Amino acid sequence: MDATGTEYGTLIVGATCAGLGYACARPEDSLLVESSALVGWEFVEAMDPGSGWAAAVGLGMETDELRRELQARNILDGERVHLPAVAPVLFNRLKESGLPYRFWTDVLEVRDRGAEFEVVLFDAGGRRTVRVNRILDTTTHLVSVHEAPVRIESKAIGATLNRMDRPAPLPAAACNGGWRVQEGRFPGEAFLALALPPEADWPAARARLHEFWMDRPAGLRPWHLVAVGTRLAEKPAWVDSPSDRWQALPSARFENVLEAFAAGAAKAAECEALV
Repeated sequence: MDATGTEYGTLIVGATCAGLGYACARPEDSLLVESSALVGWEFVEAMDPGSGWAAAVGLGMETDELRRELQARNILDGERVHLPAVAPVLFNRLKESGLPYRFWTDVLEVRDRGAEFEVVLFDAGGRRTVRVNRILDTTTHLVSVHEAPVRIESKAIGATLNRMDRPAPLPAAACNGGWRVQEGRFPGEAFLALALPPEADWPAARARLHEFWMDRPAGLRPWHLVAVGTRLAEKPAWVDSPSDRWQALPSARFENVLEAFAAGAAKAAECEALV
């Protein structure tokens, strides 16, 4: 607690890649809260490898260190990434940062008190209130802003595919058919993304995937569907932040893990310059 009685400088909402980028760059006065127990979920749990990994260089010291670690651990090679292994690396960076974090924690209410915010949190221990100078909401649906729903520009359901019999080229994606396949880091590993209407919910998404897979194109017949994302890959529209001190930075807007992580670190640098 600082001299003004504010408990934390920044409340980071969401253990997204952008949220973790901010956390690792500015751990000394921040608190991170996450409604699940997962990190980097907007990419990892959605089984969405994104794109543009090879171009995500020179984005800052923290991001370059993350890239080198992913490469050293044989998780990333060019555009090919072994997505499930990204989450443990991100979680370890959060742990080593020393920043306090609270999983299974929801934001119930934000009260603007002028010089600070009072934020009501809820977890297994019940309700508690923290006072913060700033809020950075990195979630897809901006869960700290309860008044206005976020418009989703695009949505897809992701899955991991596997083919062990022999190396084979991936089938060409049918863009007009609403699906694409990307290579994973290792032979026989690939990621499928099947486009959905923005209003689709989980039952509709699973039904669409089942229908597609049962009648999948010939090029996908030798492949096995081994896992389905536990979250939908959603791209939210950019929204105006509630205020200069309560900012929106939806991590899912960025093209890949590194780009989102860099955006969070850059936002931390902005806050540092204002202090």
